[in-house]
Amino acid sequence: MNANVEPLPLAAMPCAPEGEGVGVGGHPNAEHITPISLPSPNAQRQTPNASPLQGWVVCSYRTYKGKKLGPYYFRKWKVAYRTHKQYIKPEDVERVKAACQVYREQQKQIKEGDRRCRIFIENWDFLGKMCLRYQKGKKVTKEQEEYILRLHKEGMHITGRPLFRPRRLFGVPTFSNYFRKLWSRASTDVRNRYTTWTEMANHYIDCLQITRNPRRAAAMTAYRILPEEIDIDLSPTDDMVITEQQSTLLSRAIRTRIIREITAA
Repeated sequence: MNANVEPLPLAAMPCAPEGEGVGVGGHPNAEHITPISLPSPNAQRQTPNASPLQGWVVCSYRTYKGKKLGPYYFRKWKVAYRTHKQYIKPEDVERVKAACQVYREQQKQIKEGDRRCRIFIENWDFLGKMCLRYQKGKKVTKEQEEYILRLHKEGMHITGRPLFRPRRLFGVPTFSNYFRKLWSRASTDVRNRYTTWTEMANHYIDCLQITRNPRRAAAMTAYRILPEEIDIDLSPTDDMVITEQQSTLLSRAIRTRIIREITAA
């Protein structure tokens, strides 16, 4: 290459005819390339409404010399089990509410992404274990083969993966020994309501999953009361009125069960 040859000026470079698909810089292989507009450094400063804020907006009132003052708006958020509070001007209430909603939507997207990633990894691990089973000639169930076909058709983000071994409810010795001792110390009435200690333990687990209250689950287990027999949802709640109604209806169901057993005897 001759070093004395001067490069062509920009205006003298060959260009494609107008209307043809030539990319950036006149390169014929760079078709359909659109230039990217980068945001300015002051974009975040110019649009403060777009920045998400953690927490929620609460409203409160004050009483001074018999007069009700307010409303006063605050933004609350938690950091390391500590609740922080910040005063909001009345003209900024809607903006802060929108920013908090944006933050919640972002957190939902992050959790959904984490969930999909976890499902993908678990399904990939499932396929690896199934390949080893086929190589070693181990037994493959019909449910496992159907799930492999589902992965091929629907993708790696589906749920409903079959288990390789049945799940044991009483695999922990401490848990099993507790119910065995409870069964040995149980009264005759409790023993008459169940066949084995595992049946009693299963009933306690079912009640505990619904009520999230060990004492309430133990009372329902002692008299073998099903959650369907009580005309109210036994899920945990912060409403004291509903909590009192749950306790009242549970006590009524226990009395009904005792009267029924005495009458049958």
